[in-house]
Amino acid sequence: MDIKPYHREYSEVVRLLYQRGVLAGYPKQAKRDDLLYAEGIDITIPLMGMTPAKFKEYAEPLLWAAYEEAKRYAEEPIKFARFDVLLNRTEKGRKMISKPVREYTARGHSDAETLVFGKEVLGYTPTHVVDGKEVEMKVSLADKVEEILNIAETYMKEYVQKQKPYKVLALIICIRRKFQYAKE
Repeated sequence: MDIKPYHREYSEVVRLLYQRGVLAGYPKQAKRDDLLYAEGIDITIPLMGMTPAKFKEYAEPLLWAAYEEAKRYAEEPIKFARFDVLLNRTEKGRKMISKPVREYTARGHSDAETLVFGKEVLGYTPTHVVDGKEVEMKVSLADKVEEILNIAETYMKEYVQKQKPYKVLALIICIRRKFQYAKE
């Protein structure tokens, strides 16, 4: 799998986010040679000063940026995306949560639109059974945005500081293709 260079032609939404000071830089692509069962590319979009209020304001444009980046590799079979979030832990949180950076990863999908927007595109809510009850699956990147925005209100409220509970560091879109082994 080869990296598709930008040639300084980024999507409109990425340029707008960069001009508004939301991005710490333009997206960077890195070929992943360390994977065992697949070849891949990681597209990292670094975010700047992404506090909860700013993340809430720019969540929708960030989803569109993820969609545009994943769409560039439409022919590749596996795409997934994640947000890296730095938790601003309290003293109790430092004892309970060993890693300050938490990943919120959307489940892999072949279609960029479904990966990012999920149930809105599918037209139904995916579910699965947990302990005999049918519950909604939170698999898209839009669902992960909701999870991040609710960090301070959920089970983690005792472990993160109230003023600035977290800071979103980066949006990473991962493109994968299983190795094609030559037939002998």
